Amino acid sequence: MATYKDTKFRNAAYDKISDWFEDVQEEDSFSKDLHLFELAKGSEDPVAIEGTSYYLGYPGLETKTYKGVCTRFYSKRYKKIKKDWQIGGEDADKDADFTYGDELSWTLSVLEFLKQDEREINESMRERMPLAHLFGQKLWVAGGTRRNFRNIVMAEKKPNFLPDDSSLAQLMAAYKAYNKVVEDARFTEHYSIDADLGMRRGIVVGGFTFKGSGISSKVSNKYFSICLTAYLWRVFSRELRGKDMDAFTRVMNTRVNESSESSTVYGDVHRVLSLVSSREMKYALENDDFSNVEGQIVKLKELKKRLLEQSQFDLKTVYKVLDVIEHTSENKIERIIKRNIKYLDRSDNVKYILPEEKLDVILDFYSPRIKAYLILTFRPWVEYLTHYRILSIVIAKFVDSLEKSAKDLSTKVLA
Repeated sequence: MATYKDTKFRNAAYDKISDWFEDVQEEDSFSKDLHLFELAKGSEDPVAIEGTSYYLGYPGLETKTYKGVCTRFYSKRYKKIKKDWQIGGEDADKDADFTYGDELSWTLSVLEFLKQDEREINESMRERMPLAHLFGQKLWVAGGTRRNFRNIVMAEKKPNFLPDDSSLAQLMAAYKAYNKVVEDARFTEHYSIDADLGMRRGIVVGGFTFKGSGISSKVSNKYFSICLTAYLWRVFSRELRGKDMDAFTRVMNTRVNESSESSTVYGDVHRVLSLVSSREMKYALENDDFSNVEGQIVKLKELKKRLLEQSQFDLKTVYKVLDVIEHTSENKIERIIKRNIKYLDRSDNVKYILPEEKLDVILDFYSPRIKAYLILTFRPWVEYLTHYRILSIVIAKFVDSLEKSAKDLSTKVLA
């Protein structure tokens, strides 16, 4: 049987993984372009070498939708996934000759591939989630004393949803980007979004021309801002706990290509890949000598624990937001907005922030577009976080196999 020190096996596994990822990327499928996302479904085995299947998949995932994959990976702890998700035929379909060296070779090949193409993979995924990054960088701004989008949505009591010039300027970028995305068949077809939900359309009500887009229209942008923040305030104030909101804020403020100094899942993955590709670790893996990498193994164990906990929590939090949005009908979104943008004047008369005489038409226009906007924002982000959750589990399996292989060779590993 092949072992982690078998360069021929590892090179063969690496080549097969590389070829498989490249074939998947050429299919131009959003889920499949997330690489490990499709790999985890077990629909193909990229490392069947010399008649031995080293990847058996996670039972039943090949029939799951993206929600099924996301749910399985955030709802189950690593110990359970470790038993169910087979690499090298462990447990459920155990190969009598299976060793941790075999699993180590497979996981090492995945990590070596990701290390080499780390930048390209991140850029590929980022192309598939333009609104998600825009939301985090332009809208979900944190800190400072100005009245911004995040402060409005996170308010404990119902705020005045009228935007100021600063928040309108931030929202304009998202407004423009939404029109580009919703007109792109790759996005609308994959996410089952009606391509007619762009904001450039205009509607006439009682002789008044109401332009949903008017990209240059400050009024139109203002209406969209009011409706969007009113609905999201309801989601965060009623559906999520404070701990979830804090996590969501942190995730939304995270860039994809984080440096190794960042205390995020992305930064920790970068640290792992750097440790695995270090000269000392390569020597240890190739020569069965782990005496000089005790410190690296201890560090990898620490990163493994943090990665597993953080990746599960991040995915679960953002999935909650998306789940609420996707299960809320457009009519209900309209009712929620209408209920939240009304107030009592000094005479106790009900007043609305939006023009009352055109209120129903405005809400009818924006409600389905807000739902489409939020799905296009958060579903790619959920898939992206699932990718990192799966990668964290691959890393955990690698660290487990590394530690046990070192112990099998009577190498002292620090507790």
